[in-house]
Amino acid sequence: MIKRFVIALLLCVFNASIGAAQSLDAFDAVSFNIVADRSQEVLDNEVASDDALLDMRAILVEWREAATASEDRRSARVDTALSQLNALGPAPADGSTESLATAAQRENLEARLNEAQTPVLEAQSAFERANGLIGEIDALLRSRQTDRIVTIGPNPLSPQNWIAAGTALVGYFADVSDEIQDTIARPASRQLILERLPVTIFYLLVAVLLMWPRRALALWDRMHPKSLFGKAIGLQSLFRSFLVLVSPIIGIFVLVFALEGSSVFGLNGQKILQGIPAFGVFVVIGVWLGWVVKRETPPLNDEDLDPTRFQWLTGALGIGVGLASLLSEIFGDREVNLVVNAVLRFPLTLLFAAVLAGIWFLTKPGRWLGQALTTRDGPFARALPIARAAMLGLVILMPMIAVIGYGILATNLLLAVLSTLALLTICYVTFILISRVSRRLDPKAELNEGGARNTGVLLRFGLGLIIACLAAPVLALIWGARTTDLQEIWGQFQSGFALGDAQVTPSDIFTLLIVFAVGFTITRVVQSTLRKTVLPNTSLDNGAQYAVVAGTGYVGIFIASVVAISATGLDLSSLAIIFGALSVGIGFGLQNIVSNFISGIILLVERPIKEGDWIEVGGQHGTVKNISVRSTEVETFDRSVVIIPNSDLMTGTLTNYTHRSLIGRVIVPVGVSYDVDPREVERILLDIAENHPRVLLNPAPYVVFQGFGDSSMDFEVRAILRDVNWVLTVRSDINFEIAKRFKEAGIEIPFAQSDITIRNLDELKETFSSS
Repeated sequence: MIKRFVIALLLCVFNASIGAAQSLDAFDAVSFNIVADRSQEVLDNEVASDDALLDMRAILVEWREAATASEDRRSARVDTALSQLNALGPAPADGSTESLATAAQRENLEARLNEAQTPVLEAQSAFERANGLIGEIDALLRSRQTDRIVTIGPNPLSPQNWIAAGTALVGYFADVSDEIQDTIARPASRQLILERLPVTIFYLLVAVLLMWPRRALALWDRMHPKSLFGKAIGLQSLFRSFLVLVSPIIGIFVLVFALEGSSVFGLNGQKILQGIPAFGVFVVIGVWLGWVVKRETPPLNDEDLDPTRFQWLTGALGIGVGLASLLSEIFGDREVNLVVNAVLRFPLTLLFAAVLAGIWFLTKPGRWLGQALTTRDGPFARALPIARAAMLGLVILMPMIAVIGYGILATNLLLAVLSTLALLTICYVTFILISRVSRRLDPKAELNEGGARNTGVLLRFGLGLIIACLAAPVLALIWGARTTDLQEIWGQFQSGFALGDAQVTPSDIFTLLIVFAVGFTITRVVQSTLRKTVLPNTSLDNGAQYAVVAGTGYVGIFIASVVAISATGLDLSSLAIIFGALSVGIGFGLQNIVSNFISGIILLVERPIKEGDWIEVGGQHGTVKNISVRSTEVETFDRSVVIIPNSDLMTGTLTNYTHRSLIGRVIVPVGVSYDVDPREVERILLDIAENHPRVLLNPAPYVVFQGFGDSSMDFEVRAILRDVNWVLTVRSDINFEIAKRFKEAGIEIPFAQSDITIRNLDELKETFSSS
């Protein structure tokens, strides 16, 4: 009675105050303080039930939201008054007076500011108090939950407890039977049952058809899904799996709807009907999970390794979880719940331990599940021995703990472990089914032999990330979190985080990403249009075209970033000092990167090198392939790529053989014997150079007599080429022709010869003769 009175009083005060607040567009601090005081008294007494605390928490959450809304409404008025006062400037401090009009306006604005700040401060104080009370309620509920888990309960093996639990079960179902008989015995109720009987029978038949998956599959196959989806076999498989899961669940709810509509059951029977949906859903999910895994995983050669055993395990797990939920619904509010929970949880503990033992058996090396998890060397293969050891420890210890009296701890721990494994399996199966659809719908997305970008991998990565985010709250609920905890986390996530004086919310981040993505896409479209349509029709060379496209990309990304930040409405002026300090730190710590960045911009604007140029840097010859803001890629003549920092190109010595034109010089050295006429050699060399098709005749090639070497007279053929990129080919052609023409003319190309003089030859002879 006390609990109901307190909750009713709180609800009345809350509804009245909210109505007044909405009518006055202000926060009723007086009514809130009454609710807060009553809530504090309830928390201090610590006698309220969990349901009463949850109801009180819901009321405080509504008050907290009302305080936040009031603060948001009133903050705009405070900001307006502050901006007007700032526009007037500070009051004179040197004893001088200001005009009467300005002084009156300042006084009026200060009064308005104080008037506007009062409800804001009240709302802020109410928010903090409500938030503190909610935290106390959550702490009390968690403490009670922990106490229930670690408190020793009745012995589940005691015959006296078994008798009490059996008596409670028999008594409950006897009450259900008596309620049904009383309902049928009353003429008015019997008449109502007979009137609703045809509709009830119809819904029962529909429920039976829906709960039989083979019937649903047969009906689906008769619809010829191939004609609907063409070659989308993955999509067809997804729909079949979805149908097997959803059809029985819908049938269960139709069954409950039919039984409730029959008007046969009383209050105790209604509890059973309220627990049937959860029971049925858990059973269907367990059976469906085993069916999908068996369907997606081919059996091995050994019959003992057939995944059918896994289907039995998941079905048993679903039945156990469903029974636990049904029993909690039936006996949750009864005085005998401690004995009933202790006795009935023990068989469930044994069932869960048996399921975990079955999973441990299937994960042995060489078994079906163990082989599936260790097919590739990865985290699963390395963690499997540890997981199997933990499973074996739970299988042995949990029944022993339940016998001692910690039945709730044993059952909850086993159930949490098995539910986690089931959730991971569901996520994996969902990922496989949906990713198969993506591969069928976009078969070209797979990675080809040429190394094209694998769009399918990116899509599946995004799919896995979404599934993980959706599974995280469910995993938290499995391990003891309450829905109110998740709501608090979600509320904190929606409120965002402080960045300077600005509050960044998820909607701001989403807006920033969307606007930046649009700007980035427009930039790429403009770049593609310039590259493929506009610039090829101009007189710019390839290097200039690349510079224009790259510069457009940098400018577009910068503009997209500025517009995206502006679209969120964030005021980042307060972070100017922080950014200034960071810029100094970046200047010292990342000076090489900044230097490369600036050098890259200079390279793109000044263009001392461009794509396709033949350059020499640090003894490396190659062709420029790409110029970015940090480095330049140079492909050498042996097809290796050298990454050169842009600062090295700007500060070091660089040779560009094709900077302004492709014209370049080739030098071919050659030596001849001293017996040959030098003029004859000059004539032959000039004739060879002038007749080569890639040598320009203006300026004409010429021969240089370099001098007299140790073994030969040294000459050089020097010629100007139309395209210096062919210098190696031209040098090779000229050398081949020199060898041919010198052989025909009898001109000898000598090799190096040296005369060796041995001193003390007589002493060496005596030494060798004596030995």
